[in-house]
Amino acid sequence: MWKVKVVYFSVFILSIFVDLYNGYVQLIRHDSTAIGAVFKLCVLAFCLYYSLSKLRILKFFLLFTFLYFLSASYWMFNGYVSNYTDFLSTLTRTLYPYAILGFFLANRKKVSANTLSNWILLYSVICSVSMHICNYLGYYKMRDYGYGAHGLFIAGNDLSVSLIIGVCLASYLFTLKSTWKNFLIILIISSALMTIGTSAGIIAVVLNFIFIMVQPMFVKQKVNRFYRRFRIIILVSCLPMCYFSVDRIMNYDDYARNKYQISRLASGGARDVLENAFDKVSKDFKYTDYVFGIGTEELYNRIGKSMSLYEERGVELDQYDILGAFGLLLGSLLMAVPLIYLKRFVFYFKNKRTSFGFWGSIATGMFVIHGFVAGHAFTSIQALTIMLLLFYIYKFKEDLNSISNS
Repeated sequence: MWKVKVVYFSVFILSIFVDLYNGYVQLIRHDSTAIGAVFKLCVLAFCLYYSLSKLRILKFFLLFTFLYFLSASYWMFNGYVSNYTDFLSTLTRTLYPYAILGFFLANRKKVSANTLSNWILLYSVICSVSMHICNYLGYYKMRDYGYGAHGLFIAGNDLSVSLIIGVCLASYLFTLKSTWKNFLIILIISSALMTIGTSAGIIAVVLNFIFIMVQPMFVKQKVNRFYRRFRIIILVSCLPMCYFSVDRIMNYDDYARNKYQISRLASGGARDVLENAFDKVSKDFKYTDYVFGIGTEELYNRIGKSMSLYEERGVELDQYDILGAFGLLLGSLLMAVPLIYLKRFVFYFKNKRTSFGFWGSIATGMFVIHGFVAGHAFTSIQALTIMLLLFYIYKFKEDLNSISNS
């Protein structure tokens, strides 16, 4: 049991403070630190050590490492790799979320879906509260465009996707047990998403309240009388949220306001420049590049040069970043898991009409859409970890029955 507690604490609590310290060093001291990479490497090694004894997990790990090093050999042979530190970092970041999922699967008897869902909520709340505290104390990173701040967390978009999943899970638990505590958790996470200020986060909050309101129309499960009362409070809360969202975009966010113009949307949206850069770069791909990819280092270098920049630049559309870097062979495997579970959630909801199927479909759908439209989902070590653990909860969803009965 101690092994599970170590992973719980490391993934859901300690990792937050490691990220905050990393942000403090970079944003306040204007320095760099390897603590984040070392921490993730230690968690990765610990999870693999205590999970590879399971045959199915060992088979997946061997398949992944075979495909990765097959592709990596191709990158090295063609001179696509020059920084081996970044190369190993990419391997760690790619494997980290799946190693955590594998650890929990290997220790299934000690990890209930109910307990795991509570840890995810705790993670979301701590991230939200710590971000608000950092912003209040003046330790924060502003968004590059528009309004918004996300404390000492470097990756605001990654944090936003993680919290979107968290608020969906909180909404599911709220529909089962309509208590002030669960409602407060929704408000805390929602306020953090509003503060971060990404368009996806703001839209997700408004849609989340709407979905809470309309859920009884689509779900067979009966709602209790407290839930009906809370719906009135939610309706009152949702109206100022909508006003806040429109006000932010119209008066404080020139970037978002310009992005949502009809002419802008028709031309391809906010990332059309990056998408065009990828199209230009991919025309120079060899046939084997499409199969094995060219690695993240080479891809980002080419994108940056294509845009006349003096730095590496990702496309920030996950399908291009993953398939361009890892190719169809490994890239399709990395993108397959969320897409498969999106299909499973939708069919589960279609057949059972349960609250869990309803909110699972919404969370996974938002994750996939965010990845394809704005990036930072499939490629985010933070968001993908939370998403994969939601799939664990789906696999052992019978554990959740105890919530509604408690």
